Amino acid sequence: MGSVLAKPFMGGVKGSQPLSEAEATNLLRTVKGWRLTKDDLGLKLQHDWRVKNLLAGMQLLQGVAMLASIEQHHPDLSLYQSNIARVEICSPLVGGLTENDFILAAKIDGIYVADLILSREDKFGIKL
Repeated sequence: MGSVLAKPFMGGVKGSQPLSEAEATNLLRTVKGWRLTKDDLGLKLQHDWRVKNLLAGMQLLQGVAMLASIEQHHPDLSLYQSNIARVEICSPLVGGLTENDFILAAKIDGIYVADLILSREDKFGIKL
């Protein structure tokens, strides 16, 4: 799904129907490590990465921000507890999730994060 081009958003889909929970659950299988959450705005895609440190978290979120800007999509990005980077994706004008949200999530999955995330070896000081 990450190689698919997102449809231009241009704000023109206001009033369009968001994906149903069943449709979103089905598409969730196409992205790694993402989960569905729900709030007042509707369904969202959410992914957390446990990163090595504050700077690694900032690097990861900067990479996501650059990709999202190219895709003309604007996910919520946050860094908390100094080592957990979170990305939340939804389409507020639609009131939930669209296929474009899953396309962006798949593209985010393609960002190289191995040097940024906390590995088991880092956490425990032993190579597993």
